[in-house]
Amino acid sequence: MVIGLTATTDSLITAIFAILAVGFMVFSNGGFSQKSTYAMLVDLGHAIVSGIVVIGAQGLL
Repeated sequence: MVIGLTATTDSLITAIFAILAVGFMVFSNGGFSQKSTYAMLVDLGHAIVSGIVVIGAQGLL
């Protein structure tokens, strides 16, 4: 929903910061739950790649 709202106002930088914020929240949550560094990096990468896919899909529409 955030990506859709930022797309209507041409706020790509805001969308990127929102995706990074989600990624780092997931990363810090992994640290709190004592996951391995590899698992935390995989979770961070998943959040960032998912955000890129959503922005790409929004750009196609």
